[in-house]
Amino acid sequence: MRFIEFGLFEGYKEVTQKFAQEADLAQVKDMIIVYRDLVDRNQVQGDERNIDWWGKQGWANFERFVSNKSKQKSKTQQKKNKDPGKSYTLAESNEWLIVVPLDKDASCFHGRGTDWCTTKRQHDYFEEYFRDSNVTLIYFLQKKTGAKWACAVHMSGHEEWFDINDNAITNGEFSRQTGIPIDVAMKYVSTVSDQTSKVAKKANKARRSMKTDLEIVQDMINNMDEERDPEIEAVLIKHRHPDLIEDYIRAITDNGDAPVDLDQEMQTLVATVVPQMFAVINNMTMETIGYIISNHSSLIDDLVYHNRDMVIQAITDNPEIIPEPGDTIGRLDKHLQKLFIEHDPLWVMGFHTMTGGLDPELAAQRDIALGAFFDANPDVYAVVTEPGLTGLRYLEHMTARHYKDASDMYGHDAFEVIDRKLNII
Repeated sequence: MRFIEFGLFEGYKEVTQKFAQEADLAQVKDMIIVYRDLVDRNQVQGDERNIDWWGKQGWANFERFVSNKSKQKSKTQQKKNKDPGKSYTLAESNEWLIVVPLDKDASCFHGRGTDWCTTKRQHDYFEEYFRDSNVTLIYFLQKKTGAKWACAVHMSGHEEWFDINDNAITNGEFSRQTGIPIDVAMKYVSTVSDQTSKVAKKANKARRSMKTDLEIVQDMINNMDEERDPEIEAVLIKHRHPDLIEDYIRAITDNGDAPVDLDQEMQTLVATVVPQMFAVINNMTMETIGYIISNHSSLIDDLVYHNRDMVIQAITDNPEIIPEPGDTIGRLDKHLQKLFIEHDPLWVMGFHTMTGGLDPELAAQRDIALGAFFDANPDVYAVVTEPGLTGLRYLEHMTARHYKDASDMYGHDAFEVIDRKLNII
């Protein structure tokens, strides 16, 4: 033990002694161990990794930061959805677990492997449904097969049913797919809807707790100085409320005019919930840039303006982050247009039609790029270049049968395509 303590504290001796003047030495040492673990796991960034810097901030600030930071989940934990969170079990047997998630962790844990939007950590749909709209979710989990279904129960008693792929289904179809009789399924809905039931009381209590947290953090933001506050950030990361995140960012950046260093968790929070504020991040990482490129294509032009070299590097390293041709983007320069077109030749049409900004040198090779696309996709007969008043999408791929069916349905002149011979028809 003496050797371990020596190894841990020798470089921290001065700060440990300073903090020991304000708190019990044993408590200080324990907190230093937790802090070192956070540093080793890259859970802290910038000045926060420097123990000498914390020595100047004082014990109270250090203790509060480490306590709150240690409660936050690592990115690995979040990605793997290992936290079961808080939930209420309506029924359980050898085959079924029927459960109501009471927080985001439980929704992600029980709903992993599905396409339900309420199970995606990078979005705040669970909060919008559960906290803000008073919608209670019931997850029906088949233990033996891994199949899953969900029911969204509104305060009015109206219910919606979804399969594992997030396709809306009727309660009759739910019953046919699961083998659970309709009357049994509706009893679960009635139980959740009954505001006197135990599950409804627990759900409402969870909502009140979430809303109270938001009220408290709003008050903290209103009364804070311009320094980052780890306690506030812990609540923001947990609840992901757009308005509060925006208020907090404005508070620590002089209303958005003074860029600030943020750790990766806060960068990810900004990029996912309030991406339009990305410019305040002073130390933007490749991870953050990649996320914005692949998920918020309309911001790429602004992103290039602020971080052109990093954008080029991020795309060069991982072309898969390039959005689909036809997504809304700005007038990118020749170098970036070339990267997009090399990844997917249809971008030669995207830049030409959507932005009107295809570089002249690339425009000269338009037919070559389109020819390469058709060569690589022999089943594609044509690509939609003007959907018109139809249900078609811009740059939608069409087989010959698909094209004939669309022509029969909408009329030959209702839309425009470019075919394999590069003719506009």
